[in-house]
Amino acid sequence: MDDGEKKKHEDAVKAFKEILGKYKVDLIVVCADSLEARKLKKCLGEFAKYKLDDQNIVDDMKQKDVDQNMNDNEALVIWGRPEIPKLFASSHYSQKLLKNHPFILKKAICLARYEQDPMNEILNLWSPIMSEN
Repeated sequence: MDDGEKKKHEDAVKAFKEILGKYKVDLIVVCADSLEARKLKKCLGEFAKYKLDDQNIVDDMKQKDVDQNMNDNEALVIWGRPEIPKLFASSHYSQKLLKNHPFILKKAICLARYEQDPMNEILNLWSPIMSEN
């Protein structure tokens, strides 16, 4: 890695950690649909072990938030099943709901919603128009 790439990588890691702290992320889901996902899950797991005493994060957060999260300073990184997100992303419903979004973003949205409420996401695949099912 040259100096430019290293700086870009460090900036991306810093931004990722700030997002984890700002939004109090406690779960990260990685879709298990490729071999590269294994490497991504490992990387995200390492980055998710953020320390709240890191000066860059503490400066952006209220001290109250820091005190609440001192014991809970790690996001859990888990595998997500790719079947339902793939079906949703190619469904007519997703074309209506998220028509200008790329396929991968539709999968990511469905994967996050599926982890929160699996039954609701499965029911979103059903359509009253039989040809769309």
